[in-house]
Amino acid sequence: MEHFTNLVNKVIKEHWDEPALSDFRKETFSHAEIAGMIMRQHEIFRALGIKPGDRIGLCGKNSARWAAMFLAVTSYHAVVVPILYDFTPENVCDLAVHAECRIVYTENKIFDRWDLS
Repeated sequence: MEHFTNLVNKVIKEHWDEPALSDFRKETFSHAEIAGMIMRQHEIFRALGIKPGDRIGLCGKNSARWAAMFLAVTSYHAVVVPILYDFTPENVCDLAVHAECRIVYTENKIFDRWDLS
């Protein structure tokens, strides 16, 4: 069975300069920009030693950037562990540990409100 990211790759190539993902009245990213985000994340995953099948936590509000990260993780054949952004830092940590996440990505706005001392 074909992986859904093959379809994503096809769509990105066919619509390279067209809008792909957007936040309501905020940022809009073209397919080319999304492809760049995905490629940069793949480089980071390789540098961190992330392997296909590893779990990566995503803790953030629904947004174009969250979706781009979702595509980066899944196209790397890693596993997305979605974590609600309004959980407490302790809950996020507990979930990430329980799910055996190698790393957890979050937004600055969310990270900044956590007291990690």
